[in-house]
Amino acid sequence: MNHTYKYKNYKEMLLGILGQYKFRMIFSMLIVVVRGVILLLPSVVTQRIIDVILPQGSFSLLFMYAVLLVAIPITVSVLIVIDLFIDKYILAIMSKLRCDIYNGIQYRPLKWLKEAKIGDIVNCMKQKTLRISGILELEVSYGSIRRL
Repeated sequence: MNHTYKYKNYKEMLLGILGQYKFRMIFSMLIVVVRGVILLLPSVVTQRIIDVILPQGSFSLLFMYAVLLVAIPITVSVLIVIDLFIDKYILAIMSKLRCDIYNGIQYRPLKWLKEAKIGDIVNCMKQKTLRISGILELEVSYGSIRRL
């Protein structure tokens, strides 16, 4: 069986695989940015309560801001759950990369498989996986990568 490998290097392979998931990646990065901005709100709301609401003595505004302070962590939690659901593409990418690595070794010439020791084959697979993982960490946002 003649197997032609369609990628020239690991970065090209990774970019080809990531191309399928670019909209999910962009949406995931957008959620991470929105989450970061929302997490900045409690200090602003607290400052507003201390400087404006308490001197006025308006308990209705104080209640509204208190509800806002409670809603912020709930909103961030919902965004985290959505982000985790969307980030399932990372598992798909990693499984595709593993399959490509195994196929790359399976379709080597029979002569290479006979001459190579089992330890060399396993080491080759391990090194390729580490190289691809290193490239993946550079290409995907920190918010997505930390869940791997």
